[in-house]
Amino acid sequence: IVCQCGRSFQQDNAYSSHRRSCKKSNKRTRELLEKSKEVYGRKKLRLQQRRDANEPGPSDSTAQNQVRYCLALQDKEDAPLAQRRPQRLNRLLPARYRDELPVAAPSLPPVLPPPPPCPDLNTADPVATARQKRTLRTPRNLFGVVRQFFIDKIPAHDPDECVTIEELSSSATPSANSNPPPNPAKSLYPYPNKSSFNLGNWFWNGVQKSKRSFAELVKVISDPEFKPDDIANTKWNEIDNILGNNLNDRANDNDAKDSNSTHLQSEDHEEDWMDEDAGWKTSKVKISVPFHKRQATPGPCDYTAETDFHHRSLVDVLKERISDPHTGVHFHMEPYELRWKPNENHPEERLHGEIYTSPEFLEAHRLVQEAPGEPGCDLQRVVAALMFWSDGTHLTSFGVQRLWPLYMYLGNESKYRRCKPTCNLCSHVAYFQYLPDQFKDFANPRVGGKGAKPALFAHCRREFFHAQWGILLDDDFIEAYKHGIVIMCFDGIRRRFYPRILTYSADYPEKVLIALIKNMAACPCPRCLILLKRIGNLGMALDRRQRSQLLRKDDVHRKTAITSARRLIYEKNYAVDSKTLEGLLQPQSLVPTVNAFSDRLGPLGFNFFLMLVIDLMHEFELGVWKNLFIHLLRILAAQDPQLINQLDYRYRQMPSFGKDTIRKFVANTSELKKLAARNFEDLLQCAIPVFDGLLPEPHNAAILKLLFTAAHWHGLAKLRLHSDSTLLIMDDITTSLGEVLRHFKDVICPAYNTKELPRETKARKRRKAHKAGSARSQATPTTALLKSYNLETYKNHSIGDTVDTIRRLGTTESYCSRVGELQHRTSKSGYLCTDRKLFERQLTKIERRVTRLRRIRHRLGIKPSRLSDDDRATSPSAHHHIGKSESLHMHIGTFIREHAGDPAVQDFVPKLKDHLLPRVQVLWGQMSNTEHSSTAMDASVEHLESTAIPETSHIFFKNDRLYRHNIMRVNYTTYDVRRKQDTINPRTSHRDVMVLSDSQDEGDHPYLYARVIGIFHTNVTYTGSRTMQVDYAPRRMEVLWVRWYELDPKATAGGWLSSRLDQLRFPPMDQPFSFGFLDPADVIRACHVMPKFRLGRRHEDGKGLSPCASDSKDWSAYSVHRFVDRDMLMRFHWGLAVGHVYAHRSKRDNPSVSWPHNHRRTSASEATHNESHNESHTRPGDENTAEVMQSQAQDISNEGSDSEDSDVVPEEPDLASSSDEEGGGTVQDQGDSDDDEEVGLED
Repeated sequence: IVCQCGRSFQQDNAYSSHRRSCKKSNKRTRELLEKSKEVYGRKKLRLQQRRDANEPGPSDSTAQNQVRYCLALQDKEDAPLAQRRPQRLNRLLPARYRDELPVAAPSLPPVLPPPPPCPDLNTADPVATARQKRTLRTPRNLFGVVRQFFIDKIPAHDPDECVTIEELSSSATPSANSNPPPNPAKSLYPYPNKSSFNLGNWFWNGVQKSKRSFAELVKVISDPEFKPDDIANTKWNEIDNILGNNLNDRANDNDAKDSNSTHLQSEDHEEDWMDEDAGWKTSKVKISVPFHKRQATPGPCDYTAETDFHHRSLVDVLKERISDPHTGVHFHMEPYELRWKPNENHPEERLHGEIYTSPEFLEAHRLVQEAPGEPGCDLQRVVAALMFWSDGTHLTSFGVQRLWPLYMYLGNESKYRRCKPTCNLCSHVAYFQYLPDQFKDFANPRVGGKGAKPALFAHCRREFFHAQWGILLDDDFIEAYKHGIVIMCFDGIRRRFYPRILTYSADYPEKVLIALIKNMAACPCPRCLILLKRIGNLGMALDRRQRSQLLRKDDVHRKTAITSARRLIYEKNYAVDSKTLEGLLQPQSLVPTVNAFSDRLGPLGFNFFLMLVIDLMHEFELGVWKNLFIHLLRILAAQDPQLINQLDYRYRQMPSFGKDTIRKFVANTSELKKLAARNFEDLLQCAIPVFDGLLPEPHNAAILKLLFTAAHWHGLAKLRLHSDSTLLIMDDITTSLGEVLRHFKDVICPAYNTKELPRETKARKRRKAHKAGSARSQATPTTALLKSYNLETYKNHSIGDTVDTIRRLGTTESYCSRVGELQHRTSKSGYLCTDRKLFERQLTKIERRVTRLRRIRHRLGIKPSRLSDDDRATSPSAHHHIGKSESLHMHIGTFIREHAGDPAVQDFVPKLKDHLLPRVQVLWGQMSNTEHSSTAMDASVEHLESTAIPETSHIFFKNDRLYRHNIMRVNYTTYDVRRKQDTINPRTSHRDVMVLSDSQDEGDHPYLYARVIGIFHTNVTYTGSRTMQVDYAPRRMEVLWVRWYELDPKATAGGWLSSRLDQLRFPPMDQPFSFGFLDPADVIRACHVMPKFRLGRRHEDGKGLSPCASDSKDWSAYSVHRFVDRDMLMRFHWGLAVGHVYAHRSKRDNPSVSWPHNHRRTSASEATHNESHNESHTRPGDENTAEVMQSQAQDISNEGSDSEDSDVVPEEPDLASSSDEEGGGTVQDQGDSDDDEEVGLED
């Protein structure tokens, strides 16, 4: 019998005696009990949410009031489930107004006890019987989603059962844990009391002093339990040393002298920490430096870096993460397929989102399950998906202090949790060392004092990097990779975990370093062997075929070439850049360095090329789009320099949207000052109306189509939930994007004599002066050089791999480098707490302190709230929220008299009563007849809306008052079945909304658009129909005063086929339906309406007709921004969004929202063909690769750069060279460019 502490016993009584005194086992039992209570509470809450899922939330629509009234009649919540009234499933709003609340994935059936074994099966192999797989499908939920498992038994743990609507919402208040700790004194260790813990926790979790930090400090010292005497004698240095110490600290630790007094330490507490902790280690990095035969001391020479390599054991990190009871409840042990069937007429298709639902994960899981098990082990086998990020960053604005961290996530966690830094799911695994500057002192005497060549430095940087990865991929990790590791999980079940590396996210220079290929050489892609000169064939049939046939493989041919090259270098003393090596390495653009992943994991069947995934941030937003935008600026400057000023003016006039979706453009955009990736994303999304009309036709139309296609591709590439249908569309858009880019390069660009922008000329001048190192060269005047647009770059090539990567690994935000960039904030904030000397060692201690403090907070049940008071105002289950205050009131009659002559106020009261009449009649009728069914109510609403019974004279407003509100918050269900919130404010640009059209014609546009000019509520009394019970009590009714948009009949119809945005305009104010009122419950969400700058202002003199509508600054026309965020994009792909249930129930053939199926270039058979290519990605083994490579041998031998007279791509770059346009250069230099990349996760 094996105890949880690891000791084994032969007799039950010995085990029982030990079990009563085993501290580790008792500690684990307490944690399991606490976690079980929390899981049970979550399940109970989820059951309640299912019961209330049909409640639309607080609203003033009549149907919603009826729902609330009916729900009020149900029995109390504390009654037993068997005694409650049965829930009526038909208490729903009319379908066109319905916004279904998001729900978690469909639940699995309960786990039943296994049946007793049959006597005739005793001879069967128990392991084979247990491993027999079957397909298990869950029930389909209201969004049409079903989960499909391939398992031998129902999983004992399902993380999706624990998901609540608060966790599905981006603006919900986190629930507090009210469970008290079992032993507060012990949980506070090493702090002696709660006062000292609260103060220490505040210090180490708040670096920058701000108002929020000050408020948290005030909260700490104003706590009634806070006692100044408790902190007076606290030994802070000893506590910090205990919190920061690692298991493998060296004996000569500089901090050891400060911790001689160890009376705070306790053997019991230390044992508890070491049982669940993964500390830091230090290692020396050693490489062999080859000096060729013409140098002073030829031959290889060992070099050991003086600096320490700080790292953690990957196995220990995995144990720490999985055994953590706080995060383990969200860990997915069993992968599954996510499938979707919105209605009976729609075929079932696969959904692509999370890593643990991807084919790559399922394939790894299948191989682990089918492999022979460990002798005598029948534990559940689980794949632990490792996801790595690494990128160098500068720690200061000035100076040379830099850090090269390696971050690790587990793909078994949901990406919605991984992308939140507050969830603390990122593990800092290592801080890579750069090749030290002292290496020059080592190399110079051995090369004759003349200085080593750049080629030798580049080779040593590669060797140094992979030597560090060789330390990380230690024997323990290889053993775990082969045989798994047994870990006690949060639920008390021991499982065997097999680590598998699925993704490694990095920018292009680091991808080159990981894949060990030459930078922008003949074959620049780290995933395939397509030639540089053929990269411009993006989207063509030849390009698609070559991507699948020329996949890079870690095969014998590659290893033999590298081994032969290294033999020449290290045994025969050839130079690393010798021409003799070109014949061996040039066909695949290899370098003579042994890859650590290939050396350690290659014999186990691991192909490290597959882990190098695409990176939208560096490769598209800061790559393809940035280069395209800069060249568009060059074209404008070549056409007329004044066009640059007009472009800056238009961007400044662009309204913002959302909290930070579209930020306000305040500076001159053309100067490109301090722009991060999110800024370039905003530039792309708003570019169409800005560039419209700046260039003559036909170039103007071609550029608008290019911008439309690029924005469409970018929006699809960043979707968080794809289906097979949307991937087919994206595949088609990829082809279109390649076509319009080639047309832009071949047709439009030659028509303009484009030169460097002033900023480019100044930058080139500074580089030239720095290289020359003289004041005379710095003063030399420089003229702008000619600049051409280049398509032959790796970043353009990576666009074509996006669809296949999503099919293989799920959507891009799971592995985008944006996630790693967010973690740089943690490293930089920790750097501020160091003394700036040996800061990497201090960062490891800070990381341990923060982790252990977080563990103490979890034991105490402390869950910090990071939401503002405004965000807490709205429940995610409510449709909208309008304030309850009645301080801003206005008398209706006075308001009309003061605005006499204003077109917006004409027929104000009659329109208001006409709008309220159907709502109040249904409300009063249902309040008098509570048993009226919802079906009858729906029919009543339809009838009242169509007939508009003229009984408005029976509507009275209490005190003749309207109560004004400044903002309204609207909750809506997104395309990926999440809950998000928009804020409507009539005083700002965030005032436009969209609603569903009442038209039943499939060819009509499905949405109506309005500008909110007032948010009101009023207290209404109705004295109408005699069939209703007399009730003169006023009811609160909420209304929006709006100005309607209309589709411009003179403009070309917008849509996917025309590649144009829908154009809107305001109808004349004298029309009776220009102004009106709107039920807030009918609002779908806010929308972004961009001015049509080309048509100018509506009132040239700046004088409007309606002060209430503020029309003095109106534009003649507007464009509906369908690319403003991912949810808006999917609302224009009608019926393809999982979360937009209203689009599942009806069909629309309007070209604005319906994708033209006959326009697709990728058929279903081609999609199947692509899926087969995807399988080859997982298990590459194409026999045609060698033949294709032989056919390209002549091209490769003559291949240099893409063009000899191009300034964009260097001819023969290596790790020591740099590329201005491509962001190339050494890995050390790459950190500089990413330092200004401020990253946000919002749309």
